[in-house]
Amino acid sequence: MAQLQTPLSQDSGTLAKLSRPWLPEAFLRERLFLRLDELADRPCTWVGAPAGYGKTVLAASYVEARRAPCLWYQMDEDDADPATFFYYLGIAANQRDAGPPLPLLTPEYQDNLPAFTRCYVQAFGQRLLRPFVLLFDNFHCVPKGAILHGVLAEMLACLPTGVRCLITSRGEPPAELTRARLHGQLATLGVEELRLTLSEAEGMVELSTGSRLTSAQVQALHEQVQGWAAGLTLLLRQSSPVRALLEPTATELMFDYFAAEVFARADPTTQRFLLETALLPTMTTAMADRMTDSEVADGLLSALVQRHYFTFRDQSPEPRYRYHDLFRAFLLERGSKAFGDQECELYQRRAAAILEADGEIGAAVDLWQALGDWEQVGRLVM
Repeated sequence: MAQLQTPLSQDSGTLAKLSRPWLPEAFLRERLFLRLDELADRPCTWVGAPAGYGKTVLAASYVEARRAPCLWYQMDEDDADPATFFYYLGIAANQRDAGPPLPLLTPEYQDNLPAFTRCYVQAFGQRLLRPFVLLFDNFHCVPKGAILHGVLAEMLACLPTGVRCLITSRGEPPAELTRARLHGQLATLGVEELRLTLSEAEGMVELSTGSRLTSAQVQALHEQVQGWAAGLTLLLRQSSPVRALLEPTATELMFDYFAAEVFARADPTTQRFLLETALLPTMTTAMADRMTDSEVADGLLSALVQRHYFTFRDQSPEPRYRYHDLFRAFLLERGSKAFGDQECELYQRRAAAILEADGEIGAAVDLWQALGDWEQVGRLVM
């Protein structure tokens, strides 16, 4: 069984911003390691997926397993200012060797940022061993539209041979990197590839429990979490993982994660939209507009997919959207508390009518049954 035998080390004299995170013993995902190896000749690989899909663990365990020289950089909102970004990169370079100091982005360079970036990257690259990995973790913390997105595009265009970027993010690459994607400078690993396979789930269970579960039990857990690594980890921490979703403690732990890591990061408009549309198992934008009595579903659902808010879109001519089952369960529970009884009933009746019009009779019947409206149930059954 593949696993990381020792935690990743940290230099106590290094800023937390420039330190690899400490990890406990972790399951090594060789399938994804090989995929990253295939992309080693690209200037950049963007690893994007919702919270808890193992992006940071994958990046950290990969560079450790491959023993690749690496500079780890924790992104945050302050990096929206390129001067801050270049300043900390300079600190990282000075910690690695005693070469000449890298230039600071002072006001006289602001008018020609692309030229400064090219000169900086050239000087920075001369101080690195080859091959080398620049690992930018949590890039989603950089605000949309930040100047740094353009800086990153310029960096990828002039990275020296043998130096590659790995970027982890809860979102899709920004529009400023479209040219890099078209020219093959940037490859992506998305949620479809990051989802746990059954064999990987078996490996995580064995590492966590010592093979105390049967194959059928592991498969049941795997189906519950739908490839979500953090979900599996949360369930395995319960005293009875197979019954974990039925136990209040497991539900509270799972819902606390969604509340802190996903829901709290959304603006109030998006939060309201999520709570109202969760009554629909799947939806088109037209259905979501009817549900919310608005015309904002197209933009909001697209943004939720791009920002990896546990929202998925199929490839049908009229796209349908759905929330991860566990996230939807959280939203339904949250909505039952956020809305009063009358408002809850209003939304349930509205959702039932929308589902019936869409031909989702079974889902509509479930809602009418929950409301105790047997007249509507009988009508649909007949």
